[in-house]
Amino acid sequence: MDPISSISGIASGIQWRDMIDQIMQIESAPIDALNARIALAQQRSNAWSTFKSKVQAFYDAAQALADGSALGKLGASVSYAGSVAPLAASASDGAVAGHYQVVVERLAAAEKLGGETFASPTSALGLSGEFLVNGVRIGVDPADTLTTLARRINDAGAGVSASVVSTTAGRYRLVLTSSRTGAAGIDLTDASGVLGPGALGFLDGTVAARNLISNGALGDGFADDTTPVAALLGLQTPPSGTVTIGGVSMTLDLSRSLADIAADINTALGAGSSIQASVVDDVVDGATVKRLRITGTTSFADPSHVLESLGLVEGGRAAVAQSIQTGVLTTKVGPPTTATAATSLLDLGALEGETLTITGTRADGSALTLGTFTISSTLADAGHGLTLGDLVNALNDPTSGLRAAGHPTATASISADGRLVITDDVGGDSRLSVSIVANNELGGSLDLGPLSTATVGRARTITAGADAAMYVDGAYVQRASNTITDVIPGVTFDLLAASPGNVVDVNVQRDVDGAVAAIKSFVNAYNDLSNWVAAQMTPPPTGVAAPPLFGDSILRSMRAQLNTAMQRVLAPGVAGAYTRLADLGIEIDRNGRYTINESKLRDAVTADPSAVARLFGLSGTTTTGALAYVGAGAATTPGTYQVAITAAATRAAAVAGAFSTVAAGDTLTITDLGTGKRYVVNIAAGADIETVVSAINAELGRATSQQITLPAIYADAAATTPADETTPLVGSYTGAGSPLALADGDTLSITGTTSTGSSFSTSLQVTAASTLGDLRAAIQNQLGADATVTVDNGQLVVTSAKTGSSLLSLSITKAADASTPLGASTVATEGRPAAHITASVFTDAGGVQHIQLTDSDYGSANGFTVEQANGSELGFVGLVTATGTDVQGTIGGMPATGTGQLLTGAAGTAVEGLMVSYTGTTANPAAGSITFSRGVASAALLAADPLLGAGSGAIDAITQRLADGIAGYNTRIDDIQERLDRRREELIRRFTAMEQAIARSQSQMQWLSGQINALAANSKN
Repeated sequence: MDPISSISGIASGIQWRDMIDQIMQIESAPIDALNARIALAQQRSNAWSTFKSKVQAFYDAAQALADGSALGKLGASVSYAGSVAPLAASASDGAVAGHYQVVVERLAAAEKLGGETFASPTSALGLSGEFLVNGVRIGVDPADTLTTLARRINDAGAGVSASVVSTTAGRYRLVLTSSRTGAAGIDLTDASGVLGPGALGFLDGTVAARNLISNGALGDGFADDTTPVAALLGLQTPPSGTVTIGGVSMTLDLSRSLADIAADINTALGAGSSIQASVVDDVVDGATVKRLRITGTTSFADPSHVLESLGLVEGGRAAVAQSIQTGVLTTKVGPPTTATAATSLLDLGALEGETLTITGTRADGSALTLGTFTISSTLADAGHGLTLGDLVNALNDPTSGLRAAGHPTATASISADGRLVITDDVGGDSRLSVSIVANNELGGSLDLGPLSTATVGRARTITAGADAAMYVDGAYVQRASNTITDVIPGVTFDLLAASPGNVVDVNVQRDVDGAVAAIKSFVNAYNDLSNWVAAQMTPPPTGVAAPPLFGDSILRSMRAQLNTAMQRVLAPGVAGAYTRLADLGIEIDRNGRYTINESKLRDAVTADPSAVARLFGLSGTTTTGALAYVGAGAATTPGTYQVAITAAATRAAAVAGAFSTVAAGDTLTITDLGTGKRYVVNIAAGADIETVVSAINAELGRATSQQITLPAIYADAAATTPADETTPLVGSYTGAGSPLALADGDTLSITGTTSTGSSFSTSLQVTAASTLGDLRAAIQNQLGADATVTVDNGQLVVTSAKTGSSLLSLSITKAADASTPLGASTVATEGRPAAHITASVFTDAGGVQHIQLTDSDYGSANGFTVEQANGSELGFVGLVTATGTDVQGTIGGMPATGTGQLLTGAAGTAVEGLMVSYTGTTANPAAGSITFSRGVASAALLAADPLLGAGSGAIDAITQRLADGIAGYNTRIDDIQERLDRRREELIRRFTAMEQAIARSQSQMQWLSGQINALAANSKN
């Protein structure tokens, strides 16, 4: 095609492309109409989506009222006799109204550890190695200072904060504080010796088994047992070296895997060893981990820190005792010799009649003023004057010296190298200082010199990590945090201060403010929805487009359905004081909006919250006293239903045969089938029926506490002196006169369950000084207020603090071999509640008396068995079994299931889930009727539910139809556009052909004109 001829009008002079555009514009009118329809449909779809969101908000607000969750919310208040309560309390969903008495025994504390003191916080420590804090590696370089090391620990995110603290002038130490409270505290693992004495000083150089089991110890948990342990720990230099397990030395290397290390240990122990190493699985926080298990011993030595890195042992944190001392003292009379306690002060340069003065401070800072002593030979042995030993005795005097009552004690002594040494008897920070001044009035040369600090006293554990401890209605509770949420459902306790022995009253009661707010939210949600619909229905001003859903009958109908629910009226017999919203101060105005008289609403919620709940939720009433509404399900249809009882529920009952005077003593065993508990009644010989019945009722009504005992142990081989709390465990005897199989160094594993089934586990390291009282205290510490542990006539006795069914148990084994040196525990008294069974005297028509037993609970799940041990005087022959029966009947003529006295409508019927109790004692085909009603909020849910739903609700169906319509419009537009595109191409083709034809004609005319002009010129010539 000639490109020139395709240019509009170049030959014809006609702008035909403009003409084509005009034609296309005219012929595109249907597309414009369809786009207008699409825009309107999209506006309508958007409007319906907005309406759905408002219905959803209304539905959500209604649900909180219909299910009672909003109206049943509770708040917690605290009452305390003191000025400031030691706790605060709050209630949330799931709380139950009630009154609780709480005593805050102890606050949870975050562990704080202190290291060795150094002269400068900025001088290089010269240490090299690595350690773990809560499992996070911390590297130590020789150039590190206390300050840089603290920064590195803080940056590691190990769950601790590190700081450098100045203890005294010129002394600094690193302090670690756990970021969380709780007895778990800070986990320190020394992988290279940098935490021990002579280094950072957080550990004391001793180790003890970390996770004791009944016959050995467990290591820490690792992700797998095939990767080198050092890599799992993140250590750069794998610890290796000699360790001792059960007295056997061996070399271990953490560059090997956990499985390899277990094999290495077993190889070193040798075949046939009673000590074994293995890798076992454990579950921690839902994840399976691998642990190294050592069985057969709890004896470990770990100079190379290998076992510590494996978690089998942990470093000790004993406090450091302050120690002060003189220089080396030598005699000045005769040849110089090193002083001893027998050395006379005269031999050290003093003259008889001279004095020395002793002053100072004890560890707690109290003044030590022993005064002035005269050096006299009358006080000396063999005439050599006052000795250093006499001076030591004066310092150790229990009245005025370092051991004075009421003060921390210290001990003075003369060391082997001739120094006077004074050491605190306990570790920790100390202000111990002593000055001994020789006055030398007569020209003597005695000079004991200053007592300088040899060892700075300090506590490695500045603050021990501790769990919070509290009593709630007498139950002992321990938690790692001071915010406790899992003791009373829905109630949070924030512990603020320890206040042992002081009771805090916590009241959990209905939250009126929350209930009023929920009702207001419900009403406001409806008003918002109704106002929006009203705006859609309002005619627009002249010249203004109508709202997208203007005049929509479906929208109007939907609002009418919701409004009908809002205007629901309950029958007075169902609702009580409030039958409609207006009774709560919620009135509808002429515009269809609801207004709220908040004062009236608040008064109603306060005065009768149950009636308010019935107005919004589910409720039911019955026509007879024998029937009672219990509850209903989501599928229960409101209405009135006749209840027919074909069989009333019964209680288990048994009447014995004729009673005759008990000739000999007898035993009656009654087992409650509902609880499985046994009640054994001993009947005395000669008892009459009234006495027997009284004895039975006394036993059936007696609740007991679970009591566990261990066999008695004795202080002597003859088993004549029962052990008491002071009796040593080592050297005690069993009842058979055999020595108790315990020795110094043994470990007792103490395990069991509390009365509620919670497991506990601890251990007791047995020493020659360990007593039965120490064991009792260890058990008591685990059980807290749940049970009382006593020593009674040589027996350990554990008694549950409460009566009733109990899971209390106890096991004490020797860790080395899982044996039970103290014997197995037995249940001396089974915990049980009082039975719901009573005995009475039944006299038959013939005047014969019988014993009658009756269960107070109805139904086939309740009953009892009774068996008489001897004879037949009581009237029970063989094993007598009695059970109750369940109620049977229908609700509204529809099937129902009976459980005890409770009748529940069957699934798939109009009464599905409707529960009614029948307390009548006989069948009754016309037992009465039950009227079940759904309140305003429940009705609102039923009205709104069909409108909502992802893809299944009425609103979604409408928006889907609109979407389908838009899709159809777009298809038609595509079809029209395709036809228009073809039409444009055809017009362009035709006009182009026209241009080409005109162009050819014009070219021919120009040629002809040229020929004619040429002929004319030739003719003139």
